[in-house]
Amino acid sequence: MSDEGPYTVNFVAVESSSSVPDIYANGRMPAAVRVAIKVFDAYDNQFPTSENWLQAHIRLVDYYDTSRVIPGSVWEFVLNPGEWYSTFSDGGWEHAGKPLSSQSQGDPATQSEYVVFYVRAFSPESRKFAVQVITPDEKIHYSNKDNDAKGVDIRAVSAIQYTTADLQIDEVSIVRKGPWRPFGQYYQTNTYISNRRSADHPFVKVIPHSTHSGSDDQPGWEWCWMLRDGGKHSTTTRHWYTFPMDKKTRTVGTICDTFFGTTETIDITVNQRPNAVCVTLLETEPQSFLGPIPGWQYRDTRFSVYDKYGNIGSFSLETSDNLMTLVVKDNANSVETNSSAHTETSESLHGWVQDLPADIQNRFPKLDPQEIISNLSSSHRAIEMLQDRFLKYRGFF
Repeated sequence: MSDEGPYTVNFVAVESSSSVPDIYANGRMPAAVRVAIKVFDAYDNQFPTSENWLQAHIRLVDYYDTSRVIPGSVWEFVLNPGEWYSTFSDGGWEHAGKPLSSQSQGDPATQSEYVVFYVRAFSPESRKFAVQVITPDEKIHYSNKDNDAKGVDIRAVSAIQYTTADLQIDEVSIVRKGPWRPFGQYYQTNTYISNRRSADHPFVKVIPHSTHSGSDDQPGWEWCWMLRDGGKHSTTTRHWYTFPMDKKTRTVGTICDTFFGTTETIDITVNQRPNAVCVTLLETEPQSFLGPIPGWQYRDTRFSVYDKYGNIGSFSLETSDNLMTLVVKDNANSVETNSSAHTETSESLHGWVQDLPADIQNRFPKLDPQEIISNLSSSHRAIEMLQDRFLKYRGFF
């Protein structure tokens, strides 16, 4: 025990910016609780405290049952608010214009030090918190004692779990640019997925779960979750990308035919719309070769999107039968883009087969278009089977 003990604690402030802050119980959104104390020894000399000392010796507890120390199964408090604090439009819970850590403007002999804790919840619940302080004499002091008891109420409401019903999906018209070496054009379609549930809850972050790499031998494939690329060496390609929200320009492309000895990549504009997930379709000419033929490579098409309060939605991406129309799915729900830019039907995609001479058509594998799509997406074994059947006929088209 310290020679200067016993110590007393004056709880100057245990407060938040409002009487009862509301936070979402998603484990990410924090409410700020500011604590200011003065500590005195047995001779009424003020014990020097610092922000670091307060962080080490203060805990939040249940106001009505101080044996319940935070963190617990529902609540936790941290010193670093994390990214979901800085994304708030008002900078997070404001602190009545007071600094996060400062000394009082009065007599230095009675100065108090402020420290801020950030409280997060994982389940809906209302709780009143008190402060526990352990002084150098190892005595425990609580802010809910005596006549000047202090505490703070925080209410955690149910977190939002976004579904496809909450999504606004807009497809930007195809942009035709070029040239795409060694011939033809390339086409770009950006599909934007935003929050139509509430303008006050814009999406601020997207995390694709698994995409192709952007390594040297796969340039332009970063953030790509589906591609048809002729075994990495083709001028005819179709790629689907899901991009993070941090950049306006991305490099996309493919490895050209070895005859030309080139790698074809281009920088395209993405993320033109704020607070929306950007999914991009890149195509090259001749588009007629981009039908449901073997060679498609899929990655995990899931992605997670977060609003500015840390609420989350988890979705997966698919394409319709012609592999050109984006479908967003959440469990049994789905939202499909309705684009006038893509009017080809599954049947018309096989026009290049129908244009072949009759004797060649008769030798072509007799598979229904829907069967091809189903087999392509069902398993790797089915894809290999289809490849073996089709590769015999590559010389005809």
